[in-house]
Amino acid sequence: MKRLTLGALLFGSMLAAACDGGGGGSSSGGTDAGTSDASTTGSDGGGGGEDAADGGAGPLGFHPSNLDDADLATQLGGPLGDLVLDDCGPQIRATDIGRAGCDAPGSTYKKFEASSGGQKYWVFVARNIKVVRDRILDVGGDRPVILVALDTIDLEGGVLVKQGTTGGAAGSGSAKDGNGPGAGKAADGTTNNPGGGGAFCGKGGNGGQAGATGGTPYGSDTLSPLQGGSSGGGLLSSEGGGAIQLVAGKEIIVRATGFVDAPGGGDTTGGGSGGAILLEAPSVTVEGTVTANGGGGAASGGQPGQPGNRTSTPALGGQNATSGNGGNGGAGTQIDGTNGAPNPDFADGSFSASGGGGAGRIRINTRAGSAAITGVVSPALTTSCATQGTLR
Repeated sequence: MKRLTLGALLFGSMLAAACDGGGGGSSSGGTDAGTSDASTTGSDGGGGGEDAADGGAGPLGFHPSNLDDADLATQLGGPLGDLVLDDCGPQIRATDIGRAGCDAPGSTYKKFEASSGGQKYWVFVARNIKVVRDRILDVGGDRPVILVALDTIDLEGGVLVKQGTTGGAAGSGSAKDGNGPGAGKAADGTTNNPGGGGAFCGKGGNGGQAGATGGTPYGSDTLSPLQGGSSGGGLLSSEGGGAIQLVAGKEIIVRATGFVDAPGGGDTTGGGSGGAILLEAPSVTVEGTVTANGGGGAASGGQPGQPGNRTSTPALGGQNATSGNGGNGGAGTQIDGTNGAPNPDFADGSFSASGGGGAGRIRINTRAGSAAITGVVSPALTTSCATQGTLR
């Protein structure tokens, strides 16, 4: 898959059709979101967004998590086009002056700031959003990102939520604790000492020396508020995965060639935890992969761990057969990061291996409460770290 950074080719010729209601929905025929399903409203809840003042279904036919209906309705008042992320260096920069692709927000898509539960977000809104096959949309910035399509989000390519951009930033400079609510701890002593892995849903693994403890889990399974993962502890510890929410009025499709990935990092000490992925639409289909796995911890010799895999297989810690391997990251049904090995040559634990990062969180909210999944979701839906619910 060709790697680019948020490219948006915005087709002006599609504006007229988009403004008079042209859909562009995928061939799988998602449920029409124009009518609220009273039987699912207010069930187990996907959500944290405020209800509309009149108690109605909201501008999308449901109430998205982490968004205010009135704020969203204001952004939908003007013309919107289709955001096609292709050759223009696909990247979303979620900053004060950020943009989707090459073009600033305007008539084709809009950007605004939102907040929920004390957490701030950048929100991008278009008629339809598509990532073209063999392209990777890099999402980065200073806070979590919410992508909203009035009709359909179609992922033939991938969405990579950059490590550390909305999760816990990496440690650097000297041995120290990580960042984020589930940060791993660094062992006391020199910069050669190990760190614990970062936590989010799964806990972080411990390093091989006393004091190098893994982080403690935090957050809500509904991902409201939306927040990212945490970094591991120690020198040059790994970043936690970022956070993203995809919302569509009709359907979200992750095709067999597509993915959404919020991986924890693997570096020279504690592994980062996986991040957060929230999908909300009347119909959600996952043929490809949706992953928020933890990264591996470093081996005692400094060999880095792997970043979170785009599969259900745990990321390996750094490998050193003589002095001890780093802990694996959380993935699949193994949601916790594993411990790094102590170094047998140092009685005080110096130069030991670091712990792996815990798994992140995935939430899928649909009209029926169950997505059509033939691909890979990791952490696994049989765990508490990946859950499904109904739209509000």
